[in-house]
Amino acid sequence: MWLPNPLYLAFAPDGLRFCVLDGLLRKVGEHGVIPVIADAVAAAATPWQPWVEALTTWLAERPGRKFELHVVLFDGFVRYQMLPWRPGIFSNQEWQAYARHRFQDVYGERSANWRIQVGVTPPGESALATAIDSGLLEELRALVASPSKLLSVQPRFVAGYNHWRHKLKGKSCWFAANESGRICLGFLDKGRWRVLRNESHDELSVQDMAELLHRLDLGLDEQAAVAPVYLSGEFSWKELPAQLVGHPLHSLQLPTRWNAGRRQLAAARGL
Repeated sequence: MWLPNPLYLAFAPDGLRFCVLDGLLRKVGEHGVIPVIADAVAAAATPWQPWVEALTTWLAERPGRKFELHVVLFDGFVRYQMLPWRPGIFSNQEWQAYARHRFQDVYGERSANWRIQVGVTPPGESALATAIDSGLLEELRALVASPSKLLSVQPRFVAGYNHWRHKLKGKSCWFAANESGRICLGFLDKGRWRVLRNESHDELSVQDMAELLHRLDLGLDEQAAVAPVYLSGEFSWKELPAQLVGHPLHSLQLPTRWNAGRRQLAAARGL
């Protein structure tokens, strides 16, 4: 009996970046980009539907294959909220209700159908909540039916942070995940998120990044205003400045010795 092949899949603005691992040694097999047509995006009833349809077609062209699917979502399909600590909130159910109330305050009734996750936090600390359209998750589960399995779904920002967190351990710093048309930037205070911003852009310039940092600095203390910034993802800047509005900049790069297949696996994992 053949074992399922791990399939890593990243929703990106221009399509789906995928990588299949083959055999017991899990070597990089089929990989590439499943394109999403711009006209289909403009005409879609839901923002994510063209990506699901492209994946449906790709899977239908591989009948009999079994996959264990790991999905990373473009941050344009994700909403984030920082939840300030409130005395008397202890259980997961209470945190869920608090988070849903905050999302409804910001986004209105459309948030009623979102699946919300709240990060575990100790007493006295703020918590980070994420929200994803329940319809997208249901479509993915229905699409990846037995004998294949949907093992994980996570936002791009979260996937990037989980990969690079060993570089940030114990530090007070900013972490940014950028991809075409979207920047997600958060301040991490010794392992705890203090603020996070998820914004669209046409093409992120150095000046755009400086302005975003300056706006977020205004609501924080002096430590945040001089904390280093760690950049991950796709930046088109010709040269990385040493500092930006008082923040030292550091680029988080994948090893140059990695071959094309391994780099495609990293792209399919949202890195």
